[in-house]
Amino acid sequence: MNSLQHFRNNPEFHPVDWEFGDLLARHANADDKAEIALLGAMAIAAVRQEHSCLDLEAWSQRPKFDDSDSPLPSPFTPQEWLARLNSLPDIASTDPSLRTPLVVVPELKLVYLHKYYQYEQTIATFIRQRLPHHTAPAISPEAIHAANSYFSAKPFADDQQQLAAALALNRHFAIITGGPGTGKTTVLATILALELERQPDLRIALAAPTGKAAARMTAAIAEEIHAGRLLNISNANAEKLTALPAKTIHALIGAAAPGRKPRFNQKNQLACDLAVIDEASMASLPIMAHLLDALPPACRLLLLGDKDQLTSVEAGSVLADLCANPELEHHVAYLTHNYRSADNTALCDFVKTIAAQKSLPELEDLYSGRHPHFQARPLPIDSRREALKQTLAATLEDMLTDGFSLSEWQNLPCLERAFAYTEHFKILAALRDGPFGVVNLNRLMAEILSLPLYANGTPVLVLANDYVTDLRNGDVGICWDNQVHFARPPAPDAPGENRYAAFSRIQLPPHELVFAMTIHKAQGSGFTNVLMTLPENDNPVLSRELVYTGITRTKRQFQLWAPKPILKNALQRPTSRWSGLMKTPPT
Repeated sequence: MNSLQHFRNNPEFHPVDWEFGDLLARHANADDKAEIALLGAMAIAAVRQEHSCLDLEAWSQRPKFDDSDSPLPSPFTPQEWLARLNSLPDIASTDPSLRTPLVVVPELKLVYLHKYYQYEQTIATFIRQRLPHHTAPAISPEAIHAANSYFSAKPFADDQQQLAAALALNRHFAIITGGPGTGKTTVLATILALELERQPDLRIALAAPTGKAAARMTAAIAEEIHAGRLLNISNANAEKLTALPAKTIHALIGAAAPGRKPRFNQKNQLACDLAVIDEASMASLPIMAHLLDALPPACRLLLLGDKDQLTSVEAGSVLADLCANPELEHHVAYLTHNYRSADNTALCDFVKTIAAQKSLPELEDLYSGRHPHFQARPLPIDSRREALKQTLAATLEDMLTDGFSLSEWQNLPCLERAFAYTEHFKILAALRDGPFGVVNLNRLMAEILSLPLYANGTPVLVLANDYVTDLRNGDVGICWDNQVHFARPPAPDAPGENRYAAFSRIQLPPHELVFAMTIHKAQGSGFTNVLMTLPENDNPVLSRELVYTGITRTKRQFQLWAPKPILKNALQRPTSRWSGLMKTPPT
C-alpha cells in the first residue's frame, strides 16, 4: 500500500524494525503485505521504546502532526487491525501455545511479541497463585506495634508503616510503595525481624536491580539493627539478619555476566521461602519474569519501591502497572509521609501533588523565592562559560550548609570529609549535553573547586559493572593518594567504623567525574542539598517522573534551574508504557 510509505520514512522507526516487519510480511498469506510489515515494525518499535506490547487503541489515538519527525498514528482502527490479524493464523494467534511470532489479546486490543507475552504471563501467573493465601501463624497487630521503637508512639490502625508491615507479614504477595524518606527500610527491617522470630530457619533472599541498590539495602537493614530500633529480636536472629546479603537480581538468579542465561529458572529453582526485591520500579519486565520463574511454588514475594519515580531503562513498568491494577488493591500498601524531608513542607507538598497526578503543582510559588529551601530560578541564566561558572559558585556558597563550605571543599583535609561532601551536595541534570548538562557542569565544578580528575577529593562515578573488582554501575568513589576509594558496609562487629576498598586508576571500569550526575543515575540515592537543572529547550525525555525523581533525591534544600514553560511541559508529560499487567485482572 503506497499510502503507508511515509511510515518507512518516519524517524520513529529503526531499520531493524522494518527487517522484522518485512520478514513477517514475507511469511504472511496476505494480499497487502505492506500492512503486515507496518504492524510488525510497530510491534518491534514498541518494545524498543520500552513498552511491553503494542497497544492498538493508544496507537490509533495519537494526535496527527504535520511535522514529519513526529510519531504517526495508526492508519487503521483497532477493530480493523484485529480483523486483519484474525485472518493471518500463520503470524498471529490468541493462543500462545501455537508459538506464532505475534500474540493477540483482542479484548484488550494488545499485540505482543511472543516472548514478551510470556514474560507478562509469568508475572501474572505467579501473582495469581499467591493472592488467596495468608501466612500462618498470623502475626498480631500487638506484636508488630511492639517490634520497632518508631512504632511505639503511633496507634497501629493510624500508622501506614505498621499497616504495611502487617500486610507483608500476612500475605504471600505484597507491595510496599512510597517515596524516599517514607520509611520503607524501617518497615522492611521490622518485617524481616518478625519473620525470623516466627520461623528462624526461614530462607530469605534479598535483591535489587542494581549493585548500588543492593548494597544500600544491606547497609540500611544493618543500621536498623545497630541503632537498636528493633525491640524484640533475639541476638541470634539479629546476627542472622545482619549477615543476610543482598544481591543484584541478576546475581541472585545466576545471570550476572552479560548475555548469560539464568542458572536458576523454572526447572532449577532457588532454595527460597521469601524473596524481597527493593527498588522494584527499576526492574524491567524481562528480569522480573526471569526472577519469578526461579522462585519455587511456595515462595512468598515482597516488592518495595516508588511507583512514581522513573521506570526501568528496559521494557516494562512492572511495579507501577501492578500498583495500578484494581485487582491488587488489597495487596498494596502506600507510604506517603516523608519523614526525611518533613521540615521542608514546600517540597513535600509539591511532590505529593506530582504523585497524585490530578493537577499541576503551583509553579508561581516555586519561582517566587518565598521558600529559601525549595525554589526555582527561571532560565535564561547566562549560559556563557564564565558567567555560568560565577553563578554556580555563588549557588554553592548558598547551598553548602551545616558546617560545609566552599573553602573547605577546595582544601579537603581527609578522605572521610571528601565522602561527606559528595553526600551533602549534588547537581542533578536532566541531560548529559548542553550548558546545563552533566558534562559541562562537571567541568565547571572541577574548575571552581580546583579538583581535576584524580586530584585528592575528586569524586568519580563507575559507569559499568566489573566482576573483577566487584565495582558496580553507579558506585561512587573518591580519589585520594593516587588511588580511588569506595565505601564498603561497616563490619558487623564494628558498625560505626568506616571501611574502604582502594583501587588504582587502571583497575577501574569506565568512570567519570561526578560533581553532577543525570537524574536517571541518581535513582535510589539521596543528598542533603540538590541543585537540579533542566535544559533551555524542551526535550522528549523531560517527564513528570523525571522531575519527581530529581526533587525526591533531596533531604533538605532544593534549587531548580529551569525555564518555567519547560518545567510545565515536563509535568504535563507523564511516562506511559503500554502493558497488559495493569489491565489484566490477575484472578
